[in-house]
Amino acid sequence: MDGLQVQDTELWIRVAIAIAVLVAAWLINRLIRRSIRHFSQRYDLASKDPGAETRFRMIARLSMVAVYFIAFGIAFWIVDVETLKKVSTWMFATAGVTGIAIGFAAQTVFSNLISGIIIAFVQPVRLGDNVSIDGQGGTVVSIGLFYTTIRMLDNRHLLIPNKLLSDRFIQNFTLVDPNSAAVVILRLSYSADLEAVRSLLLDAARNHPSSLSEPEPVVQVVDADGNGVTVRLMAWASTQSEAVAMAADIREAVVSKLDESDVNPGMMFDRGSPGSTPN
Repeated sequence: MDGLQVQDTELWIRVAIAIAVLVAAWLINRLIRRSIRHFSQRYDLASKDPGAETRFRMIARLSMVAVYFIAFGIAFWIVDVETLKKVSTWMFATAGVTGIAIGFAAQTVFSNLISGIIIAFVQPVRLGDNVSIDGQGGTVVSIGLFYTTIRMLDNRHLLIPNKLLSDRFIQNFTLVDPNSAAVVILRLSYSADLEAVRSLLLDAARNHPSSLSEPEPVVQVVDADGNGVTVRLMAWASTQSEAVAMAADIREAVVSKLDESDVNPGMMFDRGSPGSTPN
């Protein structure tokens, strides 16, 4: 009877130690996340160094997975119950084999995970970057283990699997230079007063509050055929979203002034993507 009580006491002690291990894992994970958050806020990484902010967030997520995996394995081993001990042994001794087996069964999940890590450290996109993917523009708001979230210009949130993101052609308007061109394209007949149209476009661009003085806006004739000429305005704004809005404002202002003038442009707008950076 005394032997049984001793065994029960030992079991409860082991359970208490196992619980302590899990609590310690929770505290360690909380400490890591809190330290990373405080470091990021102290140095304002989100605005000053989006690349570092992206890396630290990925490190926090990976550390959480690693800490809890190790903690549960140790806790199961400490309890020393046959079933849990087998689980613990399986977790540590067959991790490699299990990883291969799961990899074949869940290639998409692991592809997204690996792609997320690559994106976080190679950084074709970073938190806060203005990007265009397959013609859809927006701002990167989250880079997770499996998905990257982009807030579109109309405030929709687009969730893209990391594997898919790594395979796509990405225009990053922030990575090197955040300035973006507002592009307005007009189709004019040969009877139109080209200089008058040029003057209207340049005035509208220069007077827009988002327009940058350097480089200066420019109007170019980019095409001519039997039906008329194509004129393109390029004016620069600080961000892609401002460039898109500026292009729309300029287009509207020029249309109104052309309707009130005697320019007779005989024009139509090209179906290109205004506000995007031209090739």
